[in-house]
Amino acid sequence: MTSMKLKKVLELYRGIAVSEREIGKVIQNIHNVGLDVGQGHWVLMVNDLRNEVDFSKWVRDPELTTEVTRKKDFEIETFAATGDLETSLFYACKHNRMTEKTEGVIVKFTTSLENIFVDGRDFLYTVFSMFDAKDRSEEHRKRVRETLGHLYGPEIFQYFDEATKTPQHKYRRRIALVDLAVNDPQVVIFHASNRIWISGRYGTWFRSSFLVKGKAPPSKIVSVNHVDCVAAVIEKGIPPFETPESYINLYDLI
Repeated sequence: MTSMKLKKVLELYRGIAVSEREIGKVIQNIHNVGLDVGQGHWVLMVNDLRNEVDFSKWVRDPELTTEVTRKKDFEIETFAATGDLETSLFYACKHNRMTEKTEGVIVKFTTSLENIFVDGRDFLYTVFSMFDAKDRSEEHRKRVRETLGHLYGPEIFQYFDEATKTPQHKYRRRIALVDLAVNDPQVVIFHASNRIWISGRYGTWFRSSFLVKGKAPPSKIVSVNHVDCVAAVIEKGIPPFETPESYINLYDLI
């Protein structure tokens, strides 16, 4: 990770789907206790590698594997969030919507950069692992690299370039390189400002996707609002209800 001055606090959003009868209770609970791990359907895990003195060496280590980056001691619990309102509306009004949970609640909150990791599950891990599964040409590699730069910033290049040097059969190194990239604060900062829609795995649509460790206490909650999902989707043009004019499709890169 390159040393430079970074924003220490980011403003994020979390989209939640709730039943109509639970709207008031959920909003009041968030005002009272904030956001915390375990409030959703499941706990999401990430490997916190930021305090490891060998971080920079690992990036260049040809023998790096997930056995290094995914030791049990590194695992921490997190909850999901995003850097823009529209993505949170997708999760509240589409992705997390269920038979009874038809109402959306959007939470806007602030948290320290040190608490935020890129969520690579629906895009980044697949790209690093399979960018050359069908097309091994230099032209394709450059196109994938350029695309990642638009979404995650130039700091992502050091990780992707190492992945391109790694044979397909050493896929554990490619995965481990993503484990490093999602920890990089500069990658986090750039990705939070991305406004290009990404179409990822399992029908997901997002501009940015993060995992947040710890808790956002009531003092860090900026707002909690019930949204009319039908009106919000129409007004904001939320995918997949409305296809963006331009977007990045995961399956065009692998």
